[in-house]
Amino acid sequence: MIRYDEGSRNEQVSEAIRTNWRDYTYPTTAVIERVAAATNRKETSLPSLHESIDTDALDTLLTGDEKGDSPVEVTFSYLGLSVTVRSDRTMVLHPEQ
Repeated sequence: MIRYDEGSRNEQVSEAIRTNWRDYTYPTTAVIERVAAATNRKETSLPSLHESIDTDALDTLLTGDEKGDSPVEVTFSYLGLSVTVRSDRTMVLHPEQ
Protein backbone atom coordinates (compact mmCIF):
# COMPACT_ATOMS: atom_id res chain seq x y z
CA MET A 1 0.00 0.00 0.00
CA ILE A 2 1.30 3.43 -0.89
CA ARG A 3 0.14 6.55 0.88
CA TYR A 4 0.72 9.74 -1.09
CA ASP A 5 0.70 13.23 0.34
CA GLU A 6 -0.08 15.79 -2.38
CA GLY A 7 2.26 18.31 -0.78
CA SER A 8 5.24 15.99 -0.81
CA ARG A 9 7.24 14.09 -3.37
CA ASN A 10 8.03 11.41 -0.77
CA GLU A 11 5.67 8.49 -1.18
CA GLN A 12 5.39 6.07 1.71
CA VAL A 13 5.25 2.44 0.65
CA SER A 14 4.43 0.01 3.39
CA GLU A 15 5.00 -3.12 1.31
CA ALA A 16 6.32 -4.15 -2.07
CA ILE A 17 4.00 -3.97 -5.06
CA ARG A 18 4.56 -6.91 -7.37
CA THR A 19 3.17 -6.57 -10.86
CA ASN A 20 4.09 -7.31 -14.46
CA TRP A 21 4.48 -5.62 -17.81
CA ARG A 22 3.18 -8.46 -19.99
CA ASP A 23 0.57 -6.25 -21.67
CA TYR A 24 3.14 -3.63 -22.66
CA THR A 25 5.53 -3.49 -25.58
CA TYR A 26 8.10 -1.57 -23.54
CA PRO A 27 8.89 -1.74 -19.83
CA THR A 28 9.28 2.03 -19.56
CA THR A 29 5.61 2.54 -20.42
CA ALA A 30 4.63 0.05 -17.71
CA VAL A 31 6.88 1.75 -15.14
CA ILE A 32 5.21 5.12 -15.73
CA GLU A 33 1.69 3.68 -15.57
CA ARG A 34 2.34 1.49 -12.52
CA VAL A 35 4.09 4.25 -10.55
CA ALA A 36 1.32 6.71 -11.40
CA ALA A 37 -1.33 4.25 -10.22
CA ALA A 38 0.61 3.35 -7.08
CA THR A 39 1.13 6.99 -6.12
CA ASN A 40 -2.37 8.06 -7.16
CA ARG A 41 -1.02 10.61 -9.63
CA LYS A 42 -1.59 11.32 -13.30
CA GLU A 43 1.12 9.97 -15.58
CA THR A 44 1.65 13.45 -17.01
CA SER A 45 2.40 14.86 -13.56
CA LEU A 46 5.31 12.49 -12.90
CA PRO A 47 8.89 13.67 -13.39
CA SER A 48 10.58 12.43 -16.53
CA LEU A 49 11.63 8.80 -16.17
CA HIS A 50 14.65 9.65 -18.32
CA GLU A 51 16.03 11.67 -15.37
CA SER A 52 16.36 8.40 -13.41
CA ILE A 53 17.43 5.95 -16.10
CA ASP A 54 18.29 5.80 -19.79
CA THR A 55 14.85 4.75 -21.03
CA ASP A 56 16.03 3.67 -24.49
CA ALA A 57 18.70 1.45 -22.95
CA LEU A 58 16.19 -0.08 -20.51
CA ASP A 59 13.73 -0.89 -23.29
CA THR A 60 16.46 -2.36 -25.49
CA LEU A 61 18.04 -4.35 -22.68
CA LEU A 62 14.77 -5.97 -21.63
CA THR A 63 13.09 -6.44 -25.01
CA GLY A 64 15.85 -6.58 -27.61
CA ASP A 65 17.91 -9.45 -28.95
CA GLU A 66 20.79 -8.29 -26.76
CA LYS A 67 19.26 -9.95 -23.67
CA GLY A 68 19.92 -13.44 -25.07
CA ASP A 69 18.85 -16.42 -22.99
CA SER A 70 20.09 -15.09 -19.66
CA PRO A 71 17.60 -13.39 -17.35
CA VAL A 72 18.06 -9.63 -17.01
CA GLU A 73 17.12 -7.55 -13.97
CA VAL A 74 17.47 -3.78 -13.69
CA THR A 75 16.87 -1.83 -10.47
CA PHE A 76 16.77 1.96 -10.25
CA SER A 77 15.32 4.73 -8.09
CA TYR A 78 12.32 6.72 -9.25
CA LEU A 79 10.10 9.05 -7.26
CA GLY A 80 11.19 7.67 -3.89
CA LEU A 81 10.69 4.09 -5.00
CA SER A 82 13.10 1.35 -5.88
CA VAL A 83 11.88 -0.09 -9.18
CA THR A 84 13.02 -3.53 -10.32
CA VAL A 85 12.14 -4.59 -13.86
CA ARG A 86 12.95 -8.08 -15.16
CA SER A 87 13.18 -9.66 -18.59
CA ASP A 88 10.55 -12.24 -17.53
CA ARG A 89 8.17 -9.24 -17.65
CA THR A 90 7.75 -8.89 -13.90
CA MET A 91 8.19 -5.69 -11.94
CA VAL A 92 8.49 -4.78 -8.24
CA LEU A 93 8.04 -1.35 -6.69
CA HIS A 94 9.18 -0.95 -3.09
CA PRO A 95 10.29 1.80 -0.75
CA GLU A 96 13.85 2.97 -1.02
CA GLN A 97 15.91 1.89 1.95
